[in-house]
Amino acid sequence: MLESPNFYLKKLVFIVSVLFFLLFNYSDVLAVNDTLFKVDRIAGKIEKVKEKLSLFLKFNKVAKVDYYQYLSEKRLAELVYAVENDVNSLEQTASRYSTYIGTLTNYVLANKITGEKQDLVSMFERHTRIIESLQKKFEFESGWWLAIQHDINSLGIFKDKIKALN
Repeated sequence: MLESPNFYLKKLVFIVSVLFFLLFNYSDVLAVNDTLFKVDRIAGKIEKVKEKLSLFLKFNKVAKVDYYQYLSEKRLAELVYAVENDVNSLEQTASRYSTYIGTLTNYVLANKITGEKQDLVSMFERHTRIIESLQKKFEFESGWWLAIQHDINSLGIFKDKIKALN
């Protein structure tokens, strides 16, 4: 069944509106090179959709890696926030963090982006130090301690994979 031309025009207007919103109102995109920052909340669904759309609009592989790095930094900031202010969301936030660094690593490996290798290794080492300091706030082998330990283990695995990239 064919849709009316009005239907397609409405679809086009909607897509253009979303793109303009992202370009002019989404300030996080401009802060891609900020590697350490604080957040005052954990990202909600709308913010995550904006991030996915911003990533979709990156056509250069290195730009995608830079944005993945930015998102990894943001997820780390959210993990810090969860430990300090919202421990009930810690497990979910820790899981989201390891997912983002895994996605970053897999993208770099799949596209053989060796120019970012040293930056990523340094970032993973810095993240490990930060997360280890967060882990010390919890009792050994408690649930929250283990959730954070998973992030530390993941960082080690992903760092080794990036180091082996040729």
